[in-house]
Amino acid sequence: MVVSVPPQAVLANCTGVFRLPGGTISFQTTAAPGPVPKQLAVTGGTGSYDNAGGDGTLTEFPNNTGTLTLHVLSLVARGG
Repeated sequence: MVVSVPPQAVLANCTGVFRLPGGTISFQTTAAPGPVPKQLAVTGGTGSYDNAGGDGTLTEFPNNTGTLTLHVLSLVARGG
């Protein structure tokens, strides 16, 4: 979803899903043109990741490749 257009800087709200063995991890981020690293929020998941939360960074390179680092936490309360 585009949330800002010229004359303001172009900015979009993006959501996505990573499919992994055992389930999925969903994320949300803002996206703007350029190679600036994008900060991700891990917003949930399914299967083995149904209580997932955390954050991450996506860096895109001009050759349509990039790096992704996720810090995934379990949001299940400990103890009783």
